[in-house]
Amino acid sequence: MIARPGTTRHARAFAMPVALIIVLLVGVVTGLMFERQASQRRLIDRQLWWYQEHHARFGVQEVVDAWMTQIPSNLRIEDALGENGHAADLILPDGTIAVLFLQEAQGSLLTDFTALNASDQELCQRTLDQLALVEEGAPRPQNRRAVGPAQVSVNSASLDALRAVCRASLDESRGEMLAREIDAERARRGIIDSPNALSEALSRVQVTPEERAAVLRALTTRASLYYLVVELQRGRDGARLARYGGYIPMFDRRRTGQADEQAWGRRTAFLTWDDLGVE
Repeated sequence: MIARPGTTRHARAFAMPVALIIVLLVGVVTGLMFERQASQRRLIDRQLWWYQEHHARFGVQEVVDAWMTQIPSNLRIEDALGENGHAADLILPDGTIAVLFLQEAQGSLLTDFTALNASDQELCQRTLDQLALVEEGAPRPQNRRAVGPAQVSVNSASLDALRAVCRASLDESRGEMLAREIDAERARRGIIDSPNALSEALSRVQVTPEERAAVLRALTTRASLYYLVVELQRGRDGARLARYGGYIPMFDRRRTGQADEQAWGRRTAFLTWDDLGVE
């Protein structure tokens, strides 16, 4: 039997679209398979990253715990730090060196105070309002933080932060005067390490007993909030591989009370943990 020429042409014309559709379907299915594999790989990478970060964070906490126990009870935490706040070096099993740097970080104003009682919330809000005024429309991030206690450290606070706290606790005129007195007192002493030293600055400003109590409630001479930076370095040449940092509560061993530790839980539990980048 001989096929007619027209029939052959129609068959070929029909076969071409079918072949194109098959090729297209194969391409789509292949693309979906690769995309699924890539998604699964990203999920695995994220899980691996979380696992490494989680254990790295807890490993650092253990190191800080061990380091803290070595500080003599008559020393401030800052007195046990080296240059640039260097606290300790840790050699990891793969030869990587974890270098720990610590600095006091309670000199800024708390912005998230929803967990505080109504009275402290009011004081914190009033202090933030005063800070906005003294900064004159140019907010400085270093004057604010979202975690930690409401009290502000007299030793690490900027002059603007001190002005805001003192103005919120007293009034604008006497608040400005007290902030300048505290700033001068810490310049003379190098550090204000006791409430008595802070009281000397207060004695040069006319305040009522209630106002004095308000100032001492808003300021502290012994910080309990620090910022820890973990720098990972390659063992053979010291090249930076990664940097992490976070706020961490640490308590002065010279304190006799346990209220702060009970309120904050574990002494070195990180409140934040961030990838700071290598640069």
